[in-house]
Amino acid sequence: MTIAIDARIRPGAGAVRPAAFGIQRTPQTKSVTVLTARGRLVLALLVVCAIAVGAVLLGSTVAATQDAGVAEVATVVVQPGDSLWAIASEANPGGDIRRTIGEIVRLNSLESGSSLPAGLSLSVPVYE
Repeated sequence: MTIAIDARIRPGAGAVRPAAFGIQRTPQTKSVTVLTARGRLVLALLVVCAIAVGAVLLGSTVAATQDAGVAEVATVVVQPGDSLWAIASEANPGGDIRRTIGEIVRLNSLESGSSLPAGLSLSVPVYE
């Protein structure tokens, strides 16, 4: 079996046209996307969520970089037998010792309840 191809025939030349069956094509118009009320609500919620996530991510960075601590600190070397309570009560004799301990822990990135080895240098807030 041999199939002959005639190069003079254009592709689609023998195709059946809709007009041959009495079907009329309507002219193509530009389609316009219309959002329904629900679509606008969903879009607005997505924008609000994106703004909220950005605010949380950027807000925590800004809050972490602001210096909300004590303006002046002193360095104290831990002696054998010293505790955070003793160091904090020397640094802030008339103030709240628990708050001072919290500041010392924050300034030195100490773990809560960790022991202090002798010879450790601690940054301690200076109170007047």
